[in-house]
Order: sequence, then structure tokens, then C-alpha cells
Amino acid sequence: MRIKKPSSDKDIKSIVNYGTIVKLITKLVKKRHYNFLETLAEAVFDELFKDIRIAKIMLKIEKLEILKQCSSVGIQITKKRSNDKF
Repeated sequence: MRIKKPSSDKDIKSIVNYGTIVKLITKLVKKRHYNFLETLAEAVFDELFKDIRIAKIMLKIEKLEILKQCSSVGIQITKKRSNDKF
């Protein structure tokens, strides 16, 4: 089992860069069309878990203005790295 070191505000390398995450997700969406939000979510999980600093992800994806009756529809899924214990 891998021991996860806590993040430190004095060590920038211990912190996940949100700008990098946004670029990664944007690249995934531009690369191909996803018929289901769940399929996109799995692709995002696969990419983000490549970063060993990420142990748990809570992902919320919405399609905006798809139905007249509501402003958005979407999913929210939480996954944790299988070898981590919380």
C-alpha cells in the first residue's frame, strides 16, 4: 500500500493544478464525442487518477439547457483510488 503524503502549501509540487485539470478535460471533450455523461466521467477518472497525488475525485457534469423544463441535467459521481483507504 502506498503512503500518501499530505499536501503542503510550502511545496507547490504537492498541490494539484486546477488549470491543468481544466485543460485535460477540455482536451478529452474536443478529442471525441461522448454519447453519455457517464462515459465522459470514466474518461476523466482514468486521466486524473494517472496523477498519484489524486486519491479521490468528486465529479459533477451537467448538460446545460438540454430540456425546456430545467436549466441543466447531469450526474455526480465520486470515486476513490482502489488501493487507498479512507
